[in-house]
Amino acid sequence: LERWPASWDLQDRLRRRLMFQGGVERLEKSYAERLELSGGDPIWRWYAGYASLVAAEFSRRRNRGERAQEAYDRGITLFEDYLKALPQDGDRSSADHYISMAFAGKARLCFEQDNDEAGVDLILAAFSRKPDAAASRDGLNISPVETAKMLLARVKERDKSALASRLQAGLEALDPTMLELPEFE
Repeated sequence: LERWPASWDLQDRLRRRLMFQGGVERLEKSYAERLELSGGDPIWRWYAGYASLVAAEFSRRRNRGERAQEAYDRGITLFEDYLKALPQDGDRSSADHYISMAFAGKARLCFEQDNDEAGVDLILAAFSRKPDAAASRDGLNISPVETAKMLLARVKERDKSALASRLQAGLEALDPTMLELPEFE
């Protein structure tokens, strides 16, 4: 990792080992320590952001919504800091993708907590940040589009027409291929 910190395979092995040794708490703590030791190296910042998203998804699996929200927020902050450290011509796409997925994960938590307004705002933020991520699946196998469709059905059922209109417009603005059912369906 010192020689090839950008290696996805090496980072994946590290994440798995840390999760096995101490769960999400160990994962995020270890990445925070490595980021500090690296002197704030942008690649470690990116992987620390990704580790926070992994932690958020594991917290969602265990119905720990507040912990998941906090982990998503940490991930977003780390990815934003990574983007600030990039040169102007640097590749922003992967960080924008995961920020979008974090917004969608937070929207899903809002849906589960019966907070329609915040859920709609967050899912629209996800679509705005990286429209091409709308059909991507998170670690729980849920796409932002699926969350949006569930939110849309609920706000229509509750006669929240302003929210429904905003969300419908957000869905219609996406590339139509993002709205197609996945092959397994």
